[in-house]
Amino acid sequence: MGERLPVTPALVRWARERAGFNLEEAARRFPKIQEWENGVVAPTYAQLEALAAAFKVPVAVFFFPEPPKVPRIEETFRTLPEVAFDLLPPV
Repeated sequence: MGERLPVTPALVRWARERAGFNLEEAARRFPKIQEWENGVVAPTYAQLEALAAAFKVPVAVFFFPEPPKVPRIEETFRTLPEVAFDLLPPV
């Protein structure tokens, strides 16, 4: 068995929720996920790689001190305000 790595438990929960998994769904694939989220036990590197792949995040994210601030998808596709269209050159 590999060495266990000290991850930030809140990041395990954040990654799971961001990926749209509830605890029961994630536990089917990762039986110890609740223990990881509660900080009772730490995952191995192989488990972290599998977790990162399943939740579509880089492995490094589990070592951040706190969850990153990621804007909602709606905020990344905002358009210009109506007044800005008047300032654009004609096409």
